[in-house]
Amino acid sequence: EELVIQQEAEELLYRKIKEVLSPMENDVLGLYLDGQSHKEIAAALNKNEKAVENALQRIRKKVRAAIPSM
Repeated sequence: EELVIQQEAEELLYRKIKEVLSPMENDVLGLYLDGQSHKEIAAALNKNEKAVENALQRIRKKVRAAIPSM
């Protein structure tokens, strides 16, 4: 039962994060969580590395605002 509750909480958190991020930010986050470097993410999304770094900064800021306990 505790495992089910934890899985539901994780799913809720995932949906909340997905809602507050732009499509590009969601793409960047997914690749980042897969372990790709900024350079690899930039190449995969046809963006420059600075755009990826900026997106990651926005992601951190939005996630902190959306989840006050973080």
